[in-house]
Amino acid sequence: MVSLARSGPGSDTIRDGRNIEFDTISRLQHPPDQTSDSTRRSIGKASNRFAATWQLMHLTGRIWRAHNRPQVRSVVHFSVVWQGRSMFRSSDMATEGRDFMSARQDNLDHYETIADHFDETYNRENSNHLYKIDQISKVMFDNLPALERYDVMELGGGTGIHAYHFLQANAHRNIHYILSDISPKMLEKAKIRLAQFNVDYVVSAAENIATDKTFDAIFCSGAMHHFEDARASIESMRDHLRPGGAIVVCEPIVWNPVNFVKAAKDRLEWSQFTATRSNVARMLQESGMNLKVNRVLHWRAGPEFVRMLWPFEKLEAYPLLDMAAVMYLQVATKPQASQPS
Repeated sequence: MVSLARSGPGSDTIRDGRNIEFDTISRLQHPPDQTSDSTRRSIGKASNRFAATWQLMHLTGRIWRAHNRPQVRSVVHFSVVWQGRSMFRSSDMATEGRDFMSARQDNLDHYETIADHFDETYNRENSNHLYKIDQISKVMFDNLPALERYDVMELGGGTGIHAYHFLQANAHRNIHYILSDISPKMLEKAKIRLAQFNVDYVVSAAENIATDKTFDAIFCSGAMHHFEDARASIESMRDHLRPGGAIVVCEPIVWNPVNFVKAAKDRLEWSQFTATRSNVARMLQESGMNLKVNRVLHWRAGPEFVRMLWPFEKLEAYPLLDMAAVMYLQVATKPQASQPS
């Protein structure tokens, strides 16, 4: 038995006992999509790349405008929203204590999660990383007076890789070291690594350092772009420095191609676009610090013969190559207290 039934507007469908459908009218009016799944996926990927490129151009324009308007204390805040809204937003930093975004909580959650395998995931025991630590140490003590004992704090110290090599290289100096990080689990890992050294540990955000002590030097390496508020962290460091003390900041140069790709792809790296060399230098000076060092660090290879081919130290003499450098390194000192007249 054959039955006639309506299967949609303007479409007569004939069904027999084997459930075979004949929809000739509909097929003629709406031919089937001949596009293969792989083609559709390729089109989708291309559309996503175009959208990401457009958003990145939009972000770069905002950063450029903010950079050229230093009187505006603003920072670009990022939010990933996939339901058609903007990927980026900017907001004023004028209100103290305002939680503009969940950057602090995001970073805490991230590092608490990966603490157990952080060192294996991010292997930093390499020549380039050790060169960075060596230069941090050098510029720090070049800009400090000779003291019998140095009180040094590191912010965002993580599992203590910087602290270990810093203290090892300065074993001839009397240093009391305080390692600070927002993640308790990361500091637990650091305690194991640094057991042989004189180190205290403080769980603290950089914007409001949780100690009443003051220091001869405070430094952060590759951490400021993870802080929720770079300006507030600089002001907190300044307030915890003794007169004549030094702040040392070492951060990625976002325009380096490798750093740029990483910063564009990883949400936790997005603030590389705001914690730039020029912005941090300006914030240090606006906080009343005297900028003493503002240089770049080019990539240092491991094997000596590669270093001969890539003279990383000599490249610093060519400012046009600064954007190809891996990190920037800045030192600012706190003015000595004025003498009463």
